Amino acid sequence: MYKNSFFFALVFLSFSSQAEYTENVHYVVMDHSASSYVEGISDEILVIETFWYGCPHCYKFEGHINEWKKTIPKDVKLERVPAVFNKIWALHAKVYFTLKTIDKLDIYHQKFFIAIHEQNRNFKDLDSISNFFENQGMDINNFRKVFLSDKITKKVKNANYMLEEYSIDSVPQIIINNKYKISGKMAKSYKGMIKIMNFLIKKERGLRANL
Repeated sequence: MYKNSFFFALVFLSFSSQAEYTENVHYVVMDHSASSYVEGISDEILVIETFWYGCPHCYKFEGHINEWKKTIPKDVKLERVPAVFNKIWALHAKVYFTLKTIDKLDIYHQKFFIAIHEQNRNFKDLDSISNFFENQGMDINNFRKVFLSDKITKKVKNANYMLEEYSIDSVPQIIINNKYKISGKMAKSYKGMIKIMNFLIKKERGLRANL
């Protein structure tokens, strides 16, 4: 009797761990891929975070995603993609892609977030953005040159196309390997988003191992 009960418990626990998160409840499976719009695609499992600098939820989630990055497995790659829902969002998306292009993202990404949410800075045009980064010690002439380039305009357009393909209508959201989508509404919490991310990364890793 004890053996049977113990066996049942093991089976139940095993099933519970596998069914911890379920499709259409905690995440959705997409029926298309927008991978052509993401730069630097490799054989790694791709995690895309969609965000907007002005979004308070994205700012709060930033701390969780940064902690997660400290333990990111070698076979996983994180890409951030700024959402473009209106002109201000597009302006801020250009900031992100400009910082990334001039290799200053690690220095200024968080500072720009903080300026908006902790210092109540209002960045509605290039001049206000330039003034902020110039005061941070950046070579502002180079920043403006890259910001106004066709290359950055194309990156913003491509990001917008990609998010339309993914049917992103709010931020932050997470895309796993161009296949699974997690929203804050489905995850219920920032920690929940991270847990579901890890679950789906493990799921995707298992599927690859069986190929």
